[in-house]
Amino acid sequence: MKKSQFNLEILEEYRQKNHLSKKAFCELCKINTQVYNKMLVHKLNFRFTAAIRVANLIGCKLSELIIFVDE
Repeated sequence: MKKSQFNLEILEEYRQKNHLSKKAFCELCKINTQVYNKMLVHKLNFRFTAAIRVANLIGCKLSELIIFVDE
């Protein structure tokens, strides 16, 4: 069975490449830091628009940001 989760490699690579703190990244995405922390621990209980905002900022497709892994 597969489960969906955020591609943390893409998130952290973007933050490090652009020298952004978690707070600064969230401000650019216009999301709450609590939402970002949920992404980091693979909880998907937040509005889908948050994922869209992150993908838009990073410049990737949602299919690259949200990946499926074996449980």
